[in-house]
Amino acid sequence: MPLFEYTGVLGYKRAAHLLHRASFGPTKDEIDSFATLTPAVAVAKLFQQPLPDPVLPIDPETSREWFISGTTDANSGDSDLQEFFKGWFISPHAKRWCSSSTPCSPPFSQKLITVALCTLRINSTASSRLIKLLA
Repeated sequence: MPLFEYTGVLGYKRAAHLLHRASFGPTKDEIDSFATLTPAVAVAKLFQQPLPDPVLPIDPETSREWFISGTTDANSGDSDLQEFFKGWFISPHAKRWCSSSTPCSPPFSQKLITVALCTLRINSTASSRLIKLLA
């Protein structure tokens, strides 16, 4: 039996589900705005959002990015560069999820740290930096 296309408005629950699956921690205002859209319009809106070019991670040893230009003998060691990259990758999400206007609840911040530690395999130094960022 074929599935029929849903053409009505999303409503709050469907909009929340879509945004939780397709974005990083949607706000109540974002969910409210998507609740009035049809699924087709909502998906089109998600893909039309302009994405800024990210500022690349900087090697403290050389004060330059290495991600695109490559490394030289002057760069920090490989394991240090991996840790800088991991911190660069998770930091914007942690700041957005745990902004000062919406402080992290302890279970959420613990969940974020657990995800970071397990998924990115962050070492103890980097995890303590992440904990300080969330505090």
